[in-house]
Amino acid sequence: MNNINWKYVIPLENKEEIQEIEKKYSVLLPNDLKGCIENNNAGYPNKNIFDTEVSKEKIFKDLISYNREDEENIYQFEELFRMNLIPFGLDPSGNVLCLDDDKKVILYLHETQEKEFVADNFSEFLNKLY
Repeated sequence: MNNINWKYVIPLENKEEIQEIEKKYSVLLPNDLKGCIENNNAGYPNKNIFDTEVSKEKIFKDLISYNREDEENIYQFEELFRMNLIPFGLDPSGNVLCLDDDKKVILYLHETQEKEFVADNFSEFLNKLY
């Protein structure tokens, strides 16, 4: 496993927020992502560069917060849930890292609505960070 240290973590105020999101949007987050959110909510990793199938050296800015009161939080991404995507992270340009229907990691480009494949699952994504 890629040795990642998370910075600027905002403690998760209520672990039940994850279950509320799952219920509200009829999704099931994989255990590796749930654990990462529970331990590193809104944080960013010291290894934060990743490649997509199209682009190189993209930046993983931070995990999306599951705290309702935080300025940027999961509740702002309802549109992506309706597109059968599970948002979990952002890049500095406002593009969103998501899991698709098959729990593969994609980068959703918000200006063009295009999707770029990143990894087969969340754990593989973390292992690919450099």
